[in-house]
Amino acid sequence: MKRPISQADQAFIAYCIKELKLTTAPKIRIGDDHRKAQQVRAMGYYNPAENLIWVLRGDRVPADWYRTLAHELVHWRQRELGQEMDGSDGSDLENQANATAGVLLREWGRRYETIYVIEDLADDPNSDITQSLGAELPLISGSDLADEHMVSYSL
Repeated sequence: MKRPISQADQAFIAYCIKELKLTTAPKIRIGDDHRKAQQVRAMGYYNPAENLIWVLRGDRVPADWYRTLAHELVHWRQRELGQEMDGSDGSDLENQANATAGVLLREWGRRYETIYVIEDLADDPNSDITQSLGAELPLISGSDLADEHMVSYSL
């Protein structure tokens, strides 16, 4: 059964978009099928040819998949800046994506400790994330595509 994209998930994506100063709206697919991760041998990827980010949410704690998502959003920004995409292990772009994603995640985690638990407590209307952001949450339109949630933004 597919779980919806929560307000907390949307808030994290909006935070990354703002902090990374993205100028184009990312196309993001959030999937729950671990078999796809096994098939692509990754927990997430950015495909410049399709202009798409895919991230495995699955049975991962939010902090884990949020970090993967932030990493791929850094790659999105690198492409916006005209940097040559080089996803090889240890490349400057990969190292930058790893470091920047870690900084984004740690800052978010200091604000919202609920990302460190597997239960989706952030959907609770009394949660720290939904209370503090309220009306600041972005407008997101989503539709199911191929058993995955599509998250699209207007900037």
